[in-house]
Amino acid sequence: MHVGQTNDERVLDVLVSRAHTISVGGRKVHPYFIASDLAAVIALIVSLAVLRRFPGIAAKQFTLVFVGMIAYYRAALAVKARWFAMPSRSFLQDSLFVLFPVYALVVWTLHYPLPLAFDVVGVLLPVYLAVVRIGCFLGGCCYGAPSRLGVMYPREIFTPVDGCRRFRPGAMPECRVLPVQLMESAGALLLFIALFTWLMQQPSPPGTILPLFLLGYSSFRFVLDFWRPMSARPRMGSWSEAQVVCVLTSMACAIWLAAH
Repeated sequence: MHVGQTNDERVLDVLVSRAHTISVGGRKVHPYFIASDLAAVIALIVSLAVLRRFPGIAAKQFTLVFVGMIAYYRAALAVKARWFAMPSRSFLQDSLFVLFPVYALVVWTLHYPLPLAFDVVGVLLPVYLAVVRIGCFLGGCCYGAPSRLGVMYPREIFTPVDGCRRFRPGAMPECRVLPVQLMESAGALLLFIALFTWLMQQPSPPGTILPLFLLGYSSFRFVLDFWRPMSARPRMGSWSEAQVVCVLTSMACAIWLAAH
């Protein structure tokens, strides 16, 4: 689909370019930061809606835990970058190995009901992912393989952002690339709608929302990564690191669900 430009500029091209002109108070704001902040706000709203439906965790206390987890994650990213030379975010790996262990410890310490505590995470993660992947698309990271139907990124957006908030785009592609970030966003949104709708219809928290999300996400992420050759993480043969984690996660979640 074209918008009439003589240089064959298309809708997605225009969206990317205009997203990088957004300013607040006369100061430009990177679109990834806008998307990540919006994602956090929406995820918190969804979490509080679940807690209102299923009393058992105080909303104010959970809000403090939520904000604390965000602060902890940003600190963990800085440690990853400085001490382990891993500056990139990895949604699935970071969730499993960085966020979940600390969240589980907090839940145990505060004596939260486990089914509810993890069901909340099972719906906040997909809605967060659905929004933040739009930021990845606009920022120029996590894009897919070359495709004549894809997006052409302008060269000027491929500059790392430093300061109190950091963003690292991918390598500058020299051709149109498949916007797999938007495909992943759509898949996460569908998962959220299905899981949130089903959860809110239950008489009590089933305690299976998180493994259902991880199973569904790992399945479509495994497939999507065949069209995502660019990655900051190492590859293992023909598979990406994320695909290996997806397989292991799917197996673990299938066992978890079978046991329930």
